[in-house]
Amino acid sequence: MATASGDRDTEATGLISLLLSSSTDSFAALGLQPSPSICTSSVRSAFRKRALVVHPDKCKHSLAEEAFRALVEAFESLHNPVNLRRAYDERTKTDEKPPAKRARKQSSRAARTSEAGNNTARSWSWAELERNLHRYEELEKRFKSSQSTKYAVRRAVSSLQQAQRVCADLDERAGIVQNPLLHAEAATLDVSTQPEMAGPVAADPLHLLQLLLYLRETHLYCLFCGQRCASTSRTVRIL
Repeated sequence: MATASGDRDTEATGLISLLLSSSTDSFAALGLQPSPSICTSSVRSAFRKRALVVHPDKCKHSLAEEAFRALVEAFESLHNPVNLRRAYDERTKTDEKPPAKRARKQSSRAARTSEAGNNTARSWSWAELERNLHRYEELEKRFKSSQSTKYAVRRAVSSLQQAQRVCADLDERAGIVQNPLLHAEAATLDVSTQPEMAGPVAADPLHLLQLLLYLRETHLYCLFCGQRCASTSRTVRIL
């Protein structure tokens, strides 16, 4: 038991020394190897793992609070995708500079970090830390979900527009007029310049399905293959 406690104290002392070193950047503070493939979930995981070692509620070292504040600053500089990529690019550029310039860069960064830390004097309780990590995770999930939804809407609208254009062209060649499936206002919609118009009507999946079936059954045309077939049995199945 005493050995385990001694090991934790040794780990905490080493980590505190690392976090308070002027040459430690955000990646090193979190124990991460700079890479373009690092994701924000890895940043959160690394932060929590190290917070367990140096958080003042978990560690009795006299410099634990100061070290934890430095850890929080490192986390906040990397916890979203934009900042993470920017930090990686800056780190890459710094590594490519001569040692003297690199040392000056690190010294300047350390001074800014220290000044920011003194100004914010931020320190989370362990309960706040858990809540904040959960909040960051939920925000990331919502962002990814919204991006996925926007992409699906854009794709649906684009497919609908293409189906309407092809349908109108084939109808004209076949002498078919007044097709109820064709809506001029939706056919001319350009969501790249009018994203606010990419609503339920323009991106109606049922409307798109009806057009695809119409093209297949009336014109023996598969929108996805981009060609006509000799019979309906040769068209690509869409259901």
